[in-house]
Amino acid sequence: MSPRAPEETQRIREERQAQILAAAIQLFAEKGFHDTKVSEIAGRAGVSQGTVYWYFDSKEALFEAAFMSQFEMLVQPLYAIAADQARSAANKLMDIAEASIGLFAKNTELVFVMLQIMATQEVAGIIAHDFRDYYDEFKVILTPLFEELGDPDPAATTSMYIAVLDGLMLQCLLGPNWFDRDRVLAQIKEKFNLKEE
Repeated sequence: MSPRAPEETQRIREERQAQILAAAIQLFAEKGFHDTKVSEIAGRAGVSQGTVYWYFDSKEALFEAAFMSQFEMLVQPLYAIAADQARSAANKLMDIAEASIGLFAKNTELVFVMLQIMATQEVAGIIAHDFRDYYDEFKVILTPLFEELGDPDPAATTSMYIAVLDGLMLQCLLGPNWFDRDRVLAQIKEKFNLKEE
C-alpha cells in the first residue's frame, strides 16, 4: 500500500474535523454544553475520543470551534450583502433583515446554542471575545449604512437594528409561523426608514 499524498491526508483531516464539529454542534444543541460528553461527540462523529482530542485540546476548545465555524457560515451571507456596491444602503439593510430571518429559521440548532451561550456565564466566557468581535464588526459595517440614510444617531440606530434581528432570531426558535415575515419586514422598513428615495 503506497502512502497517501499530502493533499489526500489534508482532505481526510479536514473531513474528520468537520464531522467532529457537526456532531458537537448537534449535541450541544440537544443537551447543552455541560451535559454533553466528549465521548458522545466522538460516538456521533464516528471517531474515537482520542481522535477528538487530537483535533481539539479540550471540550471548551471544541465548543468554541464548533460554534464559531457555524456562526461564521451564518454571518458571511450578511457581510456579503453589506459589501455589495450595487445595492443602496436601504436595500442592503432590508436584504440583511430578510436574509437573517431565513438564516435563523434554517439554523435553529445554532440559534439554540447561541441562546445557551447568552444564558450561561461560564459558557459565554468561552467565546465572549469572539462573539463580541463579531458584534463589533457588524456594527462597523452597518453604522455607515444608517449614516448614508441620514440617520441622526446612526450608532444607536445600528444597535436597535441589531437588537431587532436578535429578537427575530429568538422568535424563529418558536416555529416557522410564529410571526408574519412579510409584515415584520414591512415594519422594519417603516420603523428604520428604509424606503428608497
